[in-house]
Amino acid sequence: MQTASTDTRESTAEQQTAASADDAIYRTRIGTRISLLRQQRGLTIAALATAAGISRGQLHRILKGECIMRSTTQQRIAKALGLSDLWSDNAAEEEVNVADTLTNDESRVLLMWRSIEPSQQKKVLKELAFLFAGLTDADLQ
Repeated sequence: MQTASTDTRESTAEQQTAASADDAIYRTRIGTRISLLRQQRGLTIAALATAAGISRGQLHRILKGECIMRSTTQQRIAKALGLSDLWSDNAAEEEVNVADTLTNDESRVLLMWRSIEPSQQKKVLKELAFLFAGLTDADLQ
């Protein structure tokens, strides 16, 4: 028989797991957004990192969704990209709509993809190409 305190601990653990998943999705989305903005502006990772006053390693971890940024780091990256804010700049909204329209499931897939080593990504892409060979655009709709 479970007690109320056991139920509360389990509920708290479930809430923490859900919050952790939400944090991971947010980190993936913001990393994708920064990456798209960086590429659209023709900036290398090194150039953006230098302009934002952070290390290339830190920017790389941010782009992969592996760390949580402080608000000051977000502001410096936005400024380096010529934006007032990473999320609310209207001019940028059209440019990065792909990152903003991902569902939670798609964001999770992207997060998983980023966790795979590049050499393994090639193997996965080959397998996917094999699986989807012969399919038309209509089949994928």
